[in-house]
Amino acid sequence: MIMRFLIAFIVTIFTALYLPLNSVSALEEKMVFNRYAEKYDMKPVVFTHGLHSKRNKCEECHDAIFVKKKGGNDINMSKNSKGLYCGKCHDGKTAYPLLKCERCHSGETTKK
Repeated sequence: MIMRFLIAFIVTIFTALYLPLNSVSALEEKMVFNRYAEKYDMKPVVFTHGLHSKRNKCEECHDAIFVKKKGGNDINMSKNSKGLYCGKCHDGKTAYPLLKCERCHSGETTKK
């Protein structure tokens, strides 16, 4: 019984010391991008950070493709189709292509 407690305590301390404070919430976060969507009569883009972080290491995207600052990336379909931002991976080889609008432009929001 004491051994289980010690193991649980050590795991808790290790987790608190070595994981960033916001890592769990950031991984589960859904980000809604709507800078240009409504202008073109499209639903907002919903990006699920956790889904991408299961497949990729953080440094593959930050800061190689995306700046970690709200509003710091001027993402649009023209740039995506040229292989920038989302288009870097969503090329039909690394990840599904940018052909089915509703996969990203789902219009979901994080608030209910």
